[in-house]
Amino acid sequence: MRCQSRMQILEVIRLTRQGFSQREIARSVNCVRNTVAGIQQKFDALGRDYEDLCPLTEAELKRLFYPRSASPGRKPDPDWESISERLGKNPRLNLQYVWEEYHALQPDGLKYSQFCVRYRAWRQQSGKDVVMSAARRPGHELFVDWAGDTLDCVTDASTGELHRAYFFVATLGDSGYPFAKAYADMRQASWLDAHASAFAYYGGAPRIVTPDNTKTAATHPSYYDPKVNVAYAELARHYGVAVLPARVSRPRDKPSVESGVGWLETWLLEHLKSCGPYLSFAGLNGEIASRLAALAVRPYQKRAGSRRSVFEELDRPALRPLPARAFEVAETVVRRVPNSYHVAYDHICYSVPYTLFGAKVFVKAAPCTVEVLDASHKRVALHVRSYDALRHRYVTDPAHMPAHHKEMFDRSRQDGDWYRCRARRVGGPVEEVVGVMLGRPDFEEAAYRSCAAVLALSKTYSDAVLERACAHALDAKSVSYRSVKELCAREKRQGHKAGITHENLRLPAEFS
Repeated sequence: MRCQSRMQILEVIRLTRQGFSQREIARSVNCVRNTVAGIQQKFDALGRDYEDLCPLTEAELKRLFYPRSASPGRKPDPDWESISERLGKNPRLNLQYVWEEYHALQPDGLKYSQFCVRYRAWRQQSGKDVVMSAARRPGHELFVDWAGDTLDCVTDASTGELHRAYFFVATLGDSGYPFAKAYADMRQASWLDAHASAFAYYGGAPRIVTPDNTKTAATHPSYYDPKVNVAYAELARHYGVAVLPARVSRPRDKPSVESGVGWLETWLLEHLKSCGPYLSFAGLNGEIASRLAALAVRPYQKRAGSRRSVFEELDRPALRPLPARAFEVAETVVRRVPNSYHVAYDHICYSVPYTLFGAKVFVKAAPCTVEVLDASHKRVALHVRSYDALRHRYVTDPAHMPAHHKEMFDRSRQDGDWYRCRARRVGGPVEEVVGVMLGRPDFEEAAYRSCAAVLALSKTYSDAVLERACAHALDAKSVSYRSVKELCAREKRQGHKAGITHENLRLPAEFS
């Protein structure tokens, strides 16, 4: 499978710089080793740094790594990956049957002999027939998963209702040293917090994390591919680890955690059932920690020592130091910006620049903030997170609005006090006129437009003209936008000498 996405190409280069093998990188980014080797060769030939490539768009990276080069005369290959999956799932199928289906749809395609040769070559290049040994390097790899069993064991203090507990489990390196923690759900935030807690529990970070193909790891947006999980990749970058997901329906990728889950379900969950229920998840996790400490010192059945002793002797010294800054757990989801330029998260809508209308963005929600990233993972919006969907359904930054929306937004925030304050800056008579206009209707909101129109006259005539016109309107007891506007026009024509006592009186010059 060819790495075509921007994130896959950059991830190959990042993991190469960290010293991972081509096989490990291929597993991490879901492609074959030849593809990894090709990207590495092209990167070396470019003579550029990884940091120079990060700002490039996906199209620019593709032009660098995959320039169009037609190869006339060679017939295109079918989708070997899907063919391999069909053959693996259905033992009654064989290669000739699949070729006959292919030949019926593409009579000018590959002949049967060439079809078989290319398919076997693809399997050899992709490593489909290779079985990986289970030997584990100390402190090198952390296997993580959700336990299959759950327990209804946490009591709600207010209602007495039992809440279900889900168990995150992990085993480390050569020792299989176990970690477990209970959560109220299996959402992304719990998954990320569990990893951060596991790293703190072990006192260091491994080089590789191998998760199962859980939704929180493999089917949400990701750093490697915009169709996978971004938040999980952020955690990997923070701790400097590589995420190598296990293959679908192939538990041989992580036998350590599979056996560890079974062991913990027997010796941990059965113990928790007998000790529950618990008043809180904190109490449940305290019991888990106590039970794990006792289980970890039990001797192995088929090797010397215990999980604890092997961990202390081999795994712990091989772990890398944890970052100085704690990882901030944030859930990341993908949204397409609607025409309202507000993206939704947890029933609250947060604004983004209106120019992103129609684009896909990543919404990264932390406990206190909501950050929005564009397709290049550049921050385009940052908001304080709101939890009050009833009163504050929309969280808006006026800087994200187009000009005409911002004008309407500013106007909607103007109340009577704002108009009085604005009028006071022009002059006392203007403030008095605005006060009279606001006091007339039963609801002062009905006078806002008139007040705004009066204040806008200062832009057409000047503050001095508006102030004198308002003074004349007050003397004549004719306070309205129309009368003030007419008086401003007369003031401009006649100057400040015009003595006007009533709006119905006309000046002598008007009769000439």
